[in-house]
Amino acid sequence: MDELLTPRVLREYFVYNRRTGELLWKDNGALAGSVHKRIGYRVVTIGTRQYYVHRIIWAMIKGEWPQGQVRHKNRDRLDNTWSNLYLKG
Repeated sequence: MDELLTPRVLREYFVYNRRTGELLWKDNGALAGSVHKRIGYRVVTIGTRQYYVHRIIWAMIKGEWPQGQVRHKNRDRLDNTWSNLYLKG
């Protein structure tokens, strides 16, 4: 993972709403990212790299990038509510 993109830095860029699962840009309140047509996950481009929104959320909440796959309990790839996310080894 990008060493400069720490969870602290992510919290400077984004606001996360646990109830709705939305990740918003802190500067303008707009929904962050877009749905990747081929894979169905919401992704955010920072610099030249794309990041899965659910992984950004995990890093922001847990304070570290996930070591493994962040999965959606209900299999809805766009439901990024905190209660729906879990780490698979």
